[in-house]
Amino acid sequence: LQAACPFRAFAELRLGARKYDLPEPGLSALDRGKLVHAILERFWKQVRSHEALASMPEDGLQELVRFSAKAEIQEFSERRRTLRRAGLAEIEQARLERIVGQWLALEKERQPFEVLVQEESAYVRVGGIDVEIRIDRVDRLENDELLFVDYKSGDCRVASWQGERPDEPQLPIYTLVASAPVAGVFFGRLKVGKIGFVGIADREGLVPGQRRHRNQKALPDTIADWQRVLDALGRDFLAGRAAVAPKSRRETCRYCELPGLCRIGEASDKSGRSDA
Repeated sequence: LQAACPFRAFAELRLGARKYDLPEPGLSALDRGKLVHAILERFWKQVRSHEALASMPEDGLQELVRFSAKAEIQEFSERRRTLRRAGLAEIEQARLERIVGQWLALEKERQPFEVLVQEESAYVRVGGIDVEIRIDRVDRLENDELLFVDYKSGDCRVASWQGERPDEPQLPIYTLVASAPVAGVFFGRLKVGKIGFVGIADREGLVPGQRRHRNQKALPDTIADWQRVLDALGRDFLAGRAAVAPKSRRETCRYCELPGLCRIGEASDKSGRSDA
């Protein structure tokens, strides 16, 4: 939030100013994303490694995915009554089986790995602030290097980690608690029709479809840059810097719930000054 707009970070995190969620029919995009996370967590708790995944017969793999999806839907239905409707639950079950099945087929093509961490909470100090994080997944490779994966059910891009005001700094923050050298940092894109890995690594072939860009920095240097940027954002928040300064007026403000509080729409002239 501090990267997107300092005032929004101040308003939401210090003042607690939030818009009430509006009810909507069926499951929200956030709910669907949580279900995919939960199914994969349940699956990898049993399978644990690339070797175990690759050795599973196809019918056994499909049955485990089906069982994991059904179990998570049943558990989730205790909090979302809409899933108690048999028809909707069946549709969601089929959708989840298809997405997770396609993702695991891609995971089979990877080099050997062991799932080391899943949905684990940790604290990291960023610019003087202790930030609680929840890491989706960390894999340990054969040479003991680490590979970070953050599941995403929507669009994602490496550019969201770049610059002085990164759009999605979660994965860069995760790398700061790494206990061993980091080999790669990836979004796991779990979107129908766009299943795949999106990220960076120092060498090619760690995951299917990954290519090292010609001008790409060495990963340790990239992580050092992330540390510097994140520390600066943390210091700004700690210092109470709360200017109405969206990173991109068009994109940042589109999803903000507080335009009436910052009054950014009352810009006085084309120079960008505001009477907010």
